[in-house]
Amino acid sequence: TRLILANLLAPEYFGLIAMVLVVTGLTSLLVDFGIGIGLVQVECEKDGSINDRFRSAFAFTCVSGFIASVLIFFPMSYAISWFYDEGALVNMSRIFSLNVMLNSLTIIPTANLTRNLKFRELAIVDIFSVFMGSIVAISVAYLKGGVWSLIALQLVSVSAKTASLWFYSGFAILKGVFSFRLMVELLRFGIKVLGTRLLFFIRTNFDSVLIGSIL
Repeated sequence: TRLILANLLAPEYFGLIAMVLVVTGLTSLLVDFGIGIGLVQVECEKDGSINDRFRSAFAFTCVSGFIASVLIFFPMSYAISWFYDEGALVNMSRIFSLNVMLNSLTIIPTANLTRNLKFRELAIVDIFSVFMGSIVAISVAYLKGGVWSLIALQLVSVSAKTASLWFYSGFAILKGVFSFRLMVELLRFGIKVLGTRLLFFIRTNFDSVLIGSIL
């Protein structure tokens, strides 16, 4: 897909998308907060509180995803544009704020499928989402859509992934009740995972951010 798009689009379009994806990627890490891993690792309880954990985690990720999306849409979009000195990033960041919200909705079904060893379904989801995003992106690129083809690639892929994950996972895991105590337990575990992920993210993206701000 990227090879085809590289032949159809100007190189600067890929640079613009990369600038925004660094920020949205970091935001998605914070929204997840390691909760997905926590749900996979937690031991099965006989009292059925696993559903309570999933319900509590779902509430947390939805709220944090919404807040993160709003922050990106309003103040952070201007901050990103100012940091890279690129006016086009304001509207692009606002569009990608939807991506953050959609990503927050994938955390719970992904954890549920992983916990139940549904790796075949997860593979199907990945293939389907990439396929749908690629078809739309290439079509938009052929229609001279420019950078919108890359935006469509991200939005359609995440939308297809979110829908198919919930299709395979189902909504039965949300039958529990919200528990502040269980949520705190997940956050205590998740912050350790978050710390590791943040260090890896900074190590792999710091040079790109620095170069992007200078050039």
